[in-house]
Amino acid sequence: MSSRSEALLDHIADFLKFISNTQSYWFTLNTSYDHGCHLANRFRLDQKEYEAVLIVAGLANYTRFGFQIKANMWRTFLGGHRFVVDGCTIELAQKRLDLNAYINGTPPSRLTRRDFYVVGIGNKSEDSPNKIEEQIGWDGRFITTPPRLNGLALKTQSFRRIADPFVWNFIIENDTSDDKDESSSSSSTAAKTTTSSSSLHPPVPPVPANKKRKLNEGTSNKDGISTDYYPNLSRALGKEDNGFNPTDPTTQKIMQALLAELIELLGKDYELNVIDSSNNTQLTYVRVPKTSSN
Repeated sequence: MSSRSEALLDHIADFLKFISNTQSYWFTLNTSYDHGCHLANRFRLDQKEYEAVLIVAGLANYTRFGFQIKANMWRTFLGGHRFVVDGCTIELAQKRLDLNAYINGTPPSRLTRRDFYVVGIGNKSEDSPNKIEEQIGWDGRFITTPPRLNGLALKTQSFRRIADPFVWNFIIENDTSDDKDESSSSSSTAAKTTTSSSSLHPPVPPVPANKKRKLNEGTSNKDGISTDYYPNLSRALGKEDNGFNPTDPTTQKIMQALLAELIELLGKDYELNVIDSSNNTQLTYVRVPKTSSN
């Protein structure tokens, strides 16, 4: 297993141990993402982010049947040193149920049963359900809302900052060939258009150094404006053919991942100090709490 997978497993284990500090609850690992009991919702990750995190960590993969949980890797992970040393027990089980029937409070059907995996996380008591089928509320329906947990919002924000670089690297590394072909075709077309139109448009005059660049202006690197305004980003992210284009969706994803890493490296507590290279002055950014739990 790669060092990247091991590092991400450490962070996943840390989060799972944190959410185990409340009453026991059964989460699903690979059912509909609309289900409130899905573990992705506890992490506050969307489908793409959740699947990327588990795949990079070696806990899932993509097959011809779609996203698949690697049960043996989960068993090894949950039974390993990351949990044993802290006395944290998390149960893994495979189920074949009509989960929607349990959620809606209707009789389950054998025709609509599906296979999926669940994990039981938290402190057990006499009233705790021993299996997910027993996680039923007073109205006879499945309980889809996990127990409340103080500090969860701050913990999920911290996990997202750590996971974002792993997610974006996975997305970038697994771009389909169709996307690459389309991008190559678009670049070729853009190059031809630029060449043919160069004689019809006069050169763009240089932009003053003290004027702020707006991403939504839609100006590409062909006029040199992006390079003038963002010399450091141009050197770091510029491509040989296309240069640095801050309006490109892939480039924006990379910038977000880099920003998360820079904040993690340079930020201290709730304050980040940087030097503005344009006028050599210090800029201070502070993180403003959004909720009382922060």
